[in-house]
Amino acid sequence: MFDSAWPGAELEPDNHLVIDLRPSEYRVRATYRPMVTTG
Repeated sequence: MFDSAWPGAELEPDNHLVIDLRPSEYRVRATYRPMVTTG
């Protein structure tokens, strides 16, 4: 299963990537980018 954060409140159904994967074992990598605010 793949899941990702989708920024914003509106979904854009034609603005995404679809990858057709067969059932199997996959390695999972995750990244974290802290939100930086300036002000």
